[in-house]
Amino acid sequence: MDDSTQRHRVAASADLWAGLMAHVAPALLGEPNLRLSRPSAGELRYGNRGSLVVHVLPHQRAGRWHDFETGDGGGVIDLVARETGGAEAAADWLRQSGFLPNSPASPVSRPSQPSSRRTKVDTDHLARRRADAQRIWETSATIPLDGEHPARRWATRRNLWRDAFPVPSALRWLDAAGLPTWGDWPSPDTAGAIIALIAPPKAWVAAWTGLPEVAAVQILPVRSDGDGGGLEKRTRGEPRDGVCIFGNPHPEDDQDPAHVAEGIADALALSSRYPGPAVAAIGTSGLASVALATWLASLDAGAVIVADADPVNPRTGQRPGQVAAGKLRWRIQQQGGSATALWPTAGKDFADLAAGDPFPPLGDAFGDYASTIREMFPAWPRWEVARTADAATRPD
Repeated sequence: MDDSTQRHRVAASADLWAGLMAHVAPALLGEPNLRLSRPSAGELRYGNRGSLVVHVLPHQRAGRWHDFETGDGGGVIDLVARETGGAEAAADWLRQSGFLPNSPASPVSRPSQPSSRRTKVDTDHLARRRADAQRIWETSATIPLDGEHPARRWATRRNLWRDAFPVPSALRWLDAAGLPTWGDWPSPDTAGAIIALIAPPKAWVAAWTGLPEVAAVQILPVRSDGDGGGLEKRTRGEPRDGVCIFGNPHPEDDQDPAHVAEGIADALALSSRYPGPAVAAIGTSGLASVALATWLASLDAGAVIVADADPVNPRTGQRPGQVAAGKLRWRIQQQGGSATALWPTAGKDFADLAAGDPFPPLGDAFGDYASTIREMFPAWPRWEVARTADAATRPD
């Protein structure tokens, strides 16, 4: 095959993948963030801050996507698998949506994209990503008890953590001068960032009562007054299957249920209010982790999954945060564990709703989670409890 023929085949393949992504992304993710997207350049952005970028025109990134918040990326199949919970679920979704033939006689194999742009993270690259996260963690420092510190102000103004208590050791602080830079990030008004340690659940269990080896870090920028509004989070390292856990993760220890949420702030607010481990899954995609479901299923006390109340996806008619929480609950139950999924009928997430509510008295014994949360926060909107038989969130 001469060079000209090879170039034509690669160009045709790029056109195919870009065209497929242009149809798959809106069907899977809904309407993009039009304020931050650049349709003329083939760049669609999703999320309030546009952290998920999808390329839908033929060029060197044809048919590719990257999530700047989690560090994930890849091609069409990778995106569908991440959003639906795995390769088999991705194939089912692609069939049901008309992107793959529905004939059982046609086995579904994972199509390959042009080899020069195929997503294959080799060992050296993975090691470099982990080393980058480790360096950031090692240069960070313990968050002091000083109430004037930006990190303490961040926790106080959002009512996430009690003033007199040390912040969990899985969170540290890095001044702005030590932060890595990407383009115009971080913002000039950033005082520094809270650094959250991310590792797979089994690593947290093995390392208890210490901290696990760093797989990734999430960087939460904060201004000097503790305000983090409008500042984009970043994740470095290898966050796949990674979580941040506050509290005892060991399944053999008698304890209260684990409380699981998407974000660091949510988990911190939960940890300050309820006994038992509090888990940040690091986004909706983190709730789809099989490793997370397996660990939660091993806990005798079970899990309570507190979902974000995301806007309804106009394409699916569902809220992504609630769907992800329901799927995690279902996976836990399939492995013999117990779990309940909760979400508010209004508002966004636990951290936002906790901002105006008092901390419960120390030492209080908490009963049923759903009834307790209504009693503790009577001004909150009503909470919905996902039932075991609720097929709407079942990943089938």
